[in-house]
Amino acid sequence: MSVSLAPAALPDVRPRKAIWSSLITLALVCVAALVHSYNMFGFPLYLGDEGIYMAQAYAVARLGNITPYAYWYDHAPAGWILIALWTMVTGGFHTFGTAIDSGRTLMLLLHIISLVLVFRIVLHLTGSNLAAAIGGLCYALSPLTVVYGRMVLLDNIMIVFVLVGTLLLVNYDGLLWRLFLGSLLIGIGVLSKESAIALLPVLLIGA
Repeated sequence: MSVSLAPAALPDVRPRKAIWSSLITLALVCVAALVHSYNMFGFPLYLGDEGIYMAQAYAVARLGNITPYAYWYDHAPAGWILIALWTMVTGGFHTFGTAIDSGRTLMLLLHIISLVLVFRIVLHLTGSNLAAAIGGLCYALSPLTVVYGRMVLLDNIMIVFVLVGTLLLVNYDGLLWRLFLGSLLIGIGVLSKESAIALLPVLLIGA
């Protein structure tokens, strides 16, 4: 009687790891949504810039202009164009209360998307659900995120495009469409807020 000496097949742990990743992501989203939305329309007090960006979004959506005043221009317009599109999709500037409240609702959605992107980027770079969970939790509970992430600021829009582009670049794997699309999205991030340019050296080194 012959005895087979072939090694036993090891179980594939990837489906189990993917399930844990999904569960952790869901838990982080719940935490972030709860923390970020609590008293979102009351704290912090409305900032002047929030009104400016909502006015610029109004000019795009209702007046067909980039800004309310043709002679005045400050930042690249991609950020408030996105806000204008948001108001068109959701039924106007007062769907969630005041115009700024509607903008802050968009910031909540973008915050959750950013959290998921941070989790996926850290997971890809480390291969550890624990490290990705810690990174996502730090992002969700950061005082800077809790305060400034609620405000209708171009930075909150810019970071989403940069994170999506970064995720595509770190998952490049020789696929040119990921390289192209990731670079394009980072470019849109720059057109949302010029400060994204400061992240380009990090992206070039990391990618």
